[in-house]
Amino acid sequence: MAPTDAALCRARLAAPHVSRWWRADLDAGPGRKLADRAVYRDLLIARRGGQDFGYLQVYDNTATGCTGHPPGVLGLDMFIGEARFLRRGLARPCPAP
Repeated sequence: MAPTDAALCRARLAAPHVSRWWRADLDAGPGRKLADRAVYRDLLIARRGGQDFGYLQVYDNTATGCTGHPPGVLGLDMFIGEARFLRRGLARPCPAP
């Protein structure tokens, strides 16, 4: 994700199906994560067929204040921002380890 994608991310965070889960990120602004690379390792725009449809973030779980995990454990969050891409199987659950 580039700084120029922040406006796109903000618009998607404001979508009703996203903001109910990601309200804090909308309030803080997506640019904050771009600046905090010690915590947020990868910020990615999800694309399919040349169309942007979602967002993924990989972060250092222990650096976010989560406890109970050994050092080096990463977290992964994602959302589908474009409503027309919902219910198409693009965010299928990952199998448990």
